[in-house]
Amino acid sequence: MALVGVLIVAWFIYIIPSIIAFGRKHPNRWLILVVNVVFGATGLGWLGSLVWACSALHLDPTASNGAASSDDLFAEDAAPAQSDSSTANDQNARTTQTDPIERLTQLQALRDSGALDDNEFMALKRKLLG
Repeated sequence: MALVGVLIVAWFIYIIPSIIAFGRKHPNRWLILVVNVVFGATGLGWLGSLVWACSALHLDPTASNGAASSDDLFAEDAAPAQSDSSTANDQNARTTQTDPIERLTQLQALRDSGALDDNEFMALKRKLLG
């Protein structure tokens, strides 16, 4: 009877990383469970799954449970998804930032408004033109 109690406690300790992952609703909780059960006996697998379960979550406020889908193996990717319109806006912003004529016009406007003095303007202009 004591052996059964020891085995239950040992199993509980063995699956602690999975319990933590499911308790935190970790986006990769199912993968953590697999790593924990399959490789946990190596010690390194147990420790790795524990660290993974306790790692910071990248929450997605648009997801139904506040986190990314548990089916997504790469749910912790911090880059947000973008719509086509925001991608077009980003490309326009990059074009504006890389266009030297546009940048010179912006620098001249800053100089005219008094935000830049002549020395700062010339230094930025030299840097821009290479």
